[in-house]
Amino acid sequence: MKKRLAVVLGVAALLAGCAPSAVYPAPQQRLAAPFPGTPLHARSTKDGFHVTATAVGLSLGVARENLYLSVAPVGLGAYLEVGYRGEVAAALGLGSDLNSGCVWDPSAQTCRPYEERRWGYALDLAYPFPISTQVGEAYLAPRLYAGYAHLSRTGEGAKEEGRFFVHPGIALGINFTLSAISPDLRLGLESGFLLNSETRTFFAPFSLGLDFRF
Repeated sequence: MKKRLAVVLGVAALLAGCAPSAVYPAPQQRLAAPFPGTPLHARSTKDGFHVTATAVGLSLGVARENLYLSVAPVGLGAYLEVGYRGEVAAALGLGSDLNSGCVWDPSAQTCRPYEERRWGYALDLAYPFPISTQVGEAYLAPRLYAGYAHLSRTGEGAKEEGRFFVHPGIALGINFTLSAISPDLRLGLESGFLLNSETRTFFAPFSLGLDFRF
C-alpha cells in the first residue's frame, strides 16, 4: 500500500508540475483564478479523502455522496472549490494569489518593485450525456463557465482592474480507473470548446487529471 501511495503521489506531483499554464478564467491570462476542468473531470465519486492533480495543481479534498470540497495552493494563495455531481454537475471556485517582482529601468539602472494581488470566483455548470465505451466512463456535456476576476497592482505599473466573464461551450471527457495500480486511482482526460464572449472566438482548454482516494 505504501509503495502504491508513493507511486500515486509521484505521478500526481509530476502532473501538477506539468500542468497547463492556462489556469486563468480567460485565455488572455491577465487576471485571476484557475481554469479547472468540469466537476466531472477525473474526480472519483467514492466517499473519502482525495489527492487530485489537474490543471489547477495538486489539491487535497473530501467527497461525500454527490458533494466534494477541495483546496489547492496557487502561488502564495489558494484555490477553493465546492462541487456537486448528479444529473447536473456544478462547482463554485474561489481563487486568490499574491506575487511580487521588479521591472528593470535601464535609464536609472535600477529594478523598480511591484506587488500584484489577484483574486476571482467562477461558477461551472455542466449537463453530462453518457457515451457508451468499452473502457472507462465517457461523457459529452454542454458547459457554462462564468465568473469575475480582479487584479490589483501596486508599485511599478500600478493599476486596478476587474472583469466579468462568460464562457459557454461543450466538454468531452473520459475517466478511467487504473485498477492495475489501485482501485482507488482514477485518470481523467477532458477537452472541448468554450466561447470567449468578449472576443467571440473559441478556445479549447485541455485537462489531464489524476485522483487518488485514501
